[in-house]
Amino acid sequence: MVNFKTEWTEELEPVLKRNRQLGREVFNILKKDIIRLKRRGFIADHVDPTRTAIAALALLEGVIALWLFDPGLFSLKTQAERLVDDFLKGIKCYL
Repeated sequence: MVNFKTEWTEELEPVLKRNRQLGREVFNILKKDIIRLKRRGFIADHVDPTRTAIAALALLEGVIALWLFDPGLFSLKTQAERLVDDFLKGIKCYL
């Protein structure tokens, strides 16, 4: 919610820098995990790890942003897990 109500001024630059650093760390961990799972055969060969990491983060950030903007739009409790499950089914390797 802070992202929507905060003007990123010069004095908040260290906070913005730290948030970006944390975001990149999460992205890199996620990408490495996708590569590892792909090598083990859990994720389909056609899946690009970079794009998939971006899509996963966009899904999570987007769901949170939508819900924060309008909590009555959907139930986070009942829908979030299903949305993630649907995403994971899309990248799963089916043998």
